[in-house]
Amino acid sequence: MSLTTLRATVVGAGIVGAAIAYRLSRAGCRVRLIDRASAPGEGVTAHSFGWIGHTPFALETTRATFRRRAAALAQHRALDRELGGRLGLAPCGALFWTRDPERVERLFRIGAAADAPLRLLSAAETAERAPVLTEPPPLAIDAPEDCALNPIGAAGALVAAACELGAETRFGCPVDAIEIGRAGAAVVRAGGARIESDLAVVAAGADSAALLGDLAPPPLTRSPSVLVRLDVARDGLSPILSGPELEVRAAGPGALIAAESAPAAPTAADLERIGRETLEAARRLLAPLGPMALQSVAVGARPMTPPDAPLVGRLRAAPAVMIAAAHPGVILAPSIAQAIADELAGRENREALGLSLVRY
Repeated sequence: MSLTTLRATVVGAGIVGAAIAYRLSRAGCRVRLIDRASAPGEGVTAHSFGWIGHTPFALETTRATFRRRAAALAQHRALDRELGGRLGLAPCGALFWTRDPERVERLFRIGAAADAPLRLLSAAETAERAPVLTEPPPLAIDAPEDCALNPIGAAGALVAAACELGAETRFGCPVDAIEIGRAGAAVVRAGGARIESDLAVVAAGADSAALLGDLAPPPLTRSPSVLVRLDVARDGLSPILSGPELEVRAAGPGALIAAESAPAAPTAADLERIGRETLEAARRLLAPLGPMALQSVAVGARPMTPPDAPLVGRLRAAPAVMIAAAHPGVILAPSIAQAIADELAGRENREALGLSLVRY
């Protein structure tokens, strides 16, 4: 079937679904994008930190994971250029360190062997790179090409671009079921309507498992994603900072956001503690930014797939249905969208994307 005649329904308007809707619309598909929220990016995308690049922790995983991260940065840059800068990718670089300088040096050597654009900095060099950091570590890894992204804004920009290409959207429309209709077509039941398509792409994050339960339950689990927002008196934080006590970046004038870990089912008391400890760490480590105050602590549910295996591809039992679920979804969104478009067009681009589609 020609892509220009293909009817595609994308379920989920987070950054992954938005990127897919845009890429398929650009390829000429007739796209309908559905989400239960009132606007793009209100699900787990809203709780994403937005660090795009050579996250040093990826160096300790598999080569495939590291390739995906490197390819994802290139995909984000290309997509931002394609959209005339509307994606909002902000080059700022990133600094990473741990309490163990030997581990930092080991990670740097692994990255250098993989041709990653990283630098190993002394405490004096780190202080020069990030003057607001009051306690520069003995060694830090500088990833000067890494970028920051506002995930909610990026999702909105992608949806707007898809609509300019003819995509239709339905917000405030929860999906009740996904079924197989006549001749194997995909049927999405949402808002009292029966929407039949040649292809349904389920990009609903951790909720994808429930939506596909009757067809083929995907191996997805939920993991909490906590973002702490802080108000600050002065700006000046750049690059992204990732240390043992704080992972933080600038989030516009007078604002910072920090990514934090949490128990599997965080309570209100847990979130209160996380917010308090994050504020204390920021005040101590970023004192030159002046007085700070806690603005909010919010938790979302990340879709966790099997290790080193983003879940992107067709269902064996229902080839007209695809799933697109991955962590980190914000980082991989452009690569996932391109991989799906390439498969539908019969192109092979796996090596460039570092991403293989699966069937399950």
